[in-house]
Amino acid sequence: MYAARLQTIQTAGTIDQIVEAYVATVADDAVWMPPNSPAVVGKEAIRSWAWGFFSRYALDVDSLPVEVLQVGDQLAVRRLRSMGRYIPSDGGETVPYDQKYVDILRREPDGSWSITLHMWSSNTAGQTIWR
Repeated sequence: MYAARLQTIQTAGTIDQIVEAYVATVADDAVWMPPNSPAVVGKEAIRSWAWGFFSRYALDVDSLPVEVLQVGDQLAVRRLRSMGRYIPSDGGETVPYDQKYVDILRREPDGSWSITLHMWSSNTAGQTIWR
């Protein structure tokens, strides 16, 4: 699920395709908790947030190792680290990143998984787009 989403995000031709790939695995009642920002609540609000983000940046991900994955019957927890670069669409200077994430996923009635909580923060005190 995550690998397919990342592949589309990094290779899609349009912002619409990128945003739809990004929200395809998001629950209708999901909550996003970006660093130093208010929570973004609900799939439509997350779609709007993603549109704003991906219209300003492309992602170049070097590494995305999963550190912890615990799966239960109805809930799963995923902790991971991602390293790469944010590439500004306006041609500005590329911003390297090293971030940690926690996702909580829920099994839907059809058996698929959706992300219900996604939160992240930087692992470094250096340059970041989140300040």
